[in-house]
Amino acid sequence: MGRDPPGVTAMRGSRLAFLHGDRRTSEFLDWQPWLEKAARLVGKFDRELYDDPFSYNETASVSLLASAATQAGYLALAEFIVWKGHKADRRMNAAGRCDLWIYAERKTYALEFKQSVPLAVTEARWTASMNAARQAAKYLRADEADERVAALVVSLWQLDDDDLDDARETLTALAERCDFAWHIQRKDGEASDTFLYFDVM
Repeated sequence: MGRDPPGVTAMRGSRLAFLHGDRRTSEFLDWQPWLEKAARLVGKFDRELYDDPFSYNETASVSLLASAATQAGYLALAEFIVWKGHKADRRMNAAGRCDLWIYAERKTYALEFKQSVPLAVTEARWTASMNAARQAAKYLRADEADERVAALVVSLWQLDDDDLDDARETLTALAERCDFAWHIQRKDGEASDTFLYFDVM
């Protein structure tokens, strides 16, 4: 049985590859185990339900990631009410929701997610989605967690097989434009590729 390349964790139906970021940071050390659990859950959905939980929408993806955080031994809350900075003036409070909060081994994280399930992958679409996540994360109050994080999920579920290689190449290159990135790689079965990008605000 062969060994996986460094930064790659294999499982039936999918495997997790680390694309970009500093492995020495608390973020990497907290998030690698979390996202390994997420990839394993994708494999379980694939084996038992012939489905990909990242192929639906942001809410479904966040619920999957909250479950993965719990399996990693962390505490997690999804879609809960918080006070945010007002859009007109961030010095003022406004009621809002935080997509996901995680109490991990080293830090707490408040994450704002955006999701894309595109028919075609383009740099412009990625940039718009990532910027929307960054903007949402900026409205979180600094005291919500140790780190406020913008996150983007890109699922290749909708793409034709003929377009997958080009899409993977584009999305892998875009990993350099954020702080951290991972790729849940399609191995076999029904699940498709999913890319996850994170910026610490």
